[in-house]
Amino acid sequence: MIDFLNETYNFFKIEPMDYPVSSQNGLIDKWPFTKVFRRTLEGKAYKEDEDSKDIILAFEKKTETGKKDYKFVHDEIKDYVIGGSIDDPIPLKP
Repeated sequence: MIDFLNETYNFFKIEPMDYPVSSQNGLIDKWPFTKVFRRTLEGKAYKEDEDSKDIILAFEKKTETGKKDYKFVHDEIKDYVIGGSIDDPIPLKP
């Protein structure tokens, strides 16, 4: 199953940061990454377990839709990712 998934999808493991909300007077609040980008990430984001702070993103490798989805998501979230593999896919491991 893992081999099939790795052949079909590109996976990216990211460490997101909270989204800063500011006004002309400075920082007001920080919103959770998943709340801000919920619609952007629907059907593409997964967690390894309930306690994980990292998010795994999955995009189809061989379709134009998958490539467009990756570019769109990458461009939307890149400034709110602290670390991880947003630019280079990683394989799933058993």
